[in-house]
Amino acid sequence: MNTYLKPFELTLRCLGPVFIGSGEKRTSKEYHVEGDRVYFPDMELLYADIPAHKRKSFEAFVMNTDGAQATAPLKEWVEPNAVKLDPAKHRGYEVKIGSIEPRRASRGRGGRMTRKKLTLNEIHAFIKDPLGRPYVPGSTVKGMLRSIYLQSLVHKRTAQPVRVPGHQTREHRQYGERFERKELRKSGRPNTRPQDAVNDLFQAIRVTDSPALRTSDLLICQKMDMNVHGKPDGLPLFRECLAPGTSISHRVVVDTSPTARGGWREGERFLETLAETAASVNQARYAEYRAMYPGVNAIVGPIVYLGGGAGYRSKTFVTDQDDMAKVLDAQFGKVVKHVDKTRELRVSPLVLKRTKIDNICYEMGQCELSIRRAE
Repeated sequence: MNTYLKPFELTLRCLGPVFIGSGEKRTSKEYHVEGDRVYFPDMELLYADIPAHKRKSFEAFVMNTDGAQATAPLKEWVEPNAVKLDPAKHRGYEVKIGSIEPRRASRGRGGRMTRKKLTLNEIHAFIKDPLGRPYVPGSTVKGMLRSIYLQSLVHKRTAQPVRVPGHQTREHRQYGERFERKELRKSGRPNTRPQDAVNDLFQAIRVTDSPALRTSDLLICQKMDMNVHGKPDGLPLFRECLAPGTSISHRVVVDTSPTARGGWREGERFLETLAETAASVNQARYAEYRAMYPGVNAIVGPIVYLGGGAGYRSKTFVTDQDDMAKVLDAQFGKVVKHVDKTRELRVSPLVLKRTKIDNICYEMGQCELSIRRAE
């Protein structure tokens, strides 16, 4: 191998469920629930198995997205039409369902406090390869590494909270883009402008996709918010996630040639000390925040957050709580006034992103990182 290229082996062990979405949603007409498991048949094979004279009826059932029929489960058509779901014929795969938490208590008729029970609806699918096997894209992990690097710079340079001028989403984005350009667009390649993406130091880092995982590594997880009073709120959003305990591996290669040739000499040191850097970011960014939530134990060490549903704090380098609240108000202010609540509770974001599996709470996206030099 070229002596400029330094390979590493990165491993992420899921402590909580990890969601990397494919952009697809599976409706209740595309799966069958049996106890605590969901069976996703191959819909093409299922359709081919339906007698020809019943196919128009099935098509009408699947395509009907109005009224009560919009959320009708698959069994409402297959059972009365004597079509037996058979994994041997219809292939597909089966996934366990995590615990489903009711909505937070609200006042109902007669002034009584009640919690609305929820059932599965649309399920956001995990990304899969052409053979239907889940995997984690290298681009997702590279984005996580980029966030860790920028967050570590922020926490090393100042003990004061990082402020963002203005409070609109656009202003926050522009400030973030300027910060990234200043810290990362340093290659200075010939015949380019300083702000060009080709001058980004992270161009020198390549991350492979993970090896294919198994569908048995997946779990259906509900989005659940927990406030600082320890009260959970189950939301009607469900995702296919990698289950806690799953290990994900990636090969990471850094080009240490001169920056003008697209390399990043200091990138080798960044990867060598990545576990220590992740641990310091975890301590600076999450320790005090997580301590605000009752029953949430502090976890020290190289803890990182990967994928969707992990919360705003994992996606930004801003540390000032009031500024976080302003940005969140700009995005979601019609629902909750984050600024007012942050001043009252002294925490932002206002909820911890969690889910339940067998009635045990987990944080979304939480992983333990390890890295070593590779051959």
